Amino acid sequence: MYFNKAVLFKTLPLMKFFIVLIFIFSTIIFLKTLTYDYYPDFSSYYYGSIAVFDGENPYLGGEKYFTPFVYPPPVLLFFLPFTLLPYFIAEKMFAILSILCLLLSVVLIFKIFKLTPFSLLGLFLTILVFNFFPVKFTLGMGQINNVVLLMVTLFVYFHVKKRELMSGLFLAIAIALKLFPVLLIIYLIFSKRWKALLSVILTTIAITLVTFIFIDPKIISYFLTTALPSLLASWKADYYNQSLSAFLIRELGNLELVNIVRPVISAILITASLSFVWIFRRNDKSGLLSISLLITLSLIVNTFSWQHHFVWLLIPLFIVFHFIRSNHFGTQYYFVLGISYLLMAVNMKNFSMFPTFFQSHVLYGALILYILNVNLLTKNIK
Repeated sequence: MYFNKAVLFKTLPLMKFFIVLIFIFSTIIFLKTLTYDYYPDFSSYYYGSIAVFDGENPYLGGEKYFTPFVYPPPVLLFFLPFTLLPYFIAEKMFAILSILCLLLSVVLIFKIFKLTPFSLLGLFLTILVFNFFPVKFTLGMGQINNVVLLMVTLFVYFHVKKRELMSGLFLAIAIALKLFPVLLIIYLIFSKRWKALLSVILTTIAITLVTFIFIDPKIISYFLTTALPSLLASWKADYYNQSLSAFLIRELGNLELVNIVRPVISAILITASLSFVWIFRRNDKSGLLSISLLITLSLIVNTFSWQHHFVWLLIPLFIVFHFIRSNHFGTQYYFVLGISYLLMAVNMKNFSMFPTFFQSHVLYGALILYILNVNLLTKNIK
């Protein structure tokens, strides 16, 4: 025992040195995104907002759009202030905002789980965040995902603090910007969080009214009747689409068969997930795991979950890590969680060199996280 302690005391300073060194290096690489000359997806937000206030339909696209504008109308209002600036300044300002949203999300998660940011564990976890490819992808593309991440994190933070009205407010904002966390409303219903649910409804009504005041109702109608249905029905087999749908298309190659198999698998996953949430609805200790499960499920069953969308799984990763750590589960749990993280954290630059089965590695990581989440829900957690 004495030998082990002596070795530990000798290696601890060296371990601290290397972790701090890796943290500094990771931070430099992370902040490198601020030096980029172009953030492709930001162009759609920027010129889409300009178009709508010039009386044009942003959903019809244009030459300056990197990709078609397919986001909910409230996003146009969010990006309106950026259109007051020249494009090259606006994209830098948004890149800074995106980084701040990510950092604030991590700080809030640390506060939720009483983690010290500059402890060895805090630095190690921050290193993992900075080297998570969905984080880099979100920043490099100029995506809105980190803003949504912050909104969902604030929902979780105020939920833990039992400030239901605030938690509902931020959940409604997140849904208005990206729609993806809509399944969390079911959690509020099952767990009888009526104040939070009322807050979601009232905030949604307020956002809708403001949107109708500033945006032509015809544009809103076009989104609801044309752009959104088209988006939900789209089948993208691109490598960067890591949803269940994309996996099935890549592996089966038969769209008719996929149209049969995908709804069945999705229905099974959704039914099972909602069953778990319902069973553990009265257990406050399981609340975070239920939220984590629904966030993970949302990305798995969506028809289009691009790799940058998986930045939202930072919340489930931290939640699952917290319950493994606080309940002193064995190293096998950390190992499985580590595999899940690695599968989601990496990116295949030359993905065409690999068989299609290996190209769905992010989905596999999400599925492992989902299964681990279910396993923790069924245990007597603290």
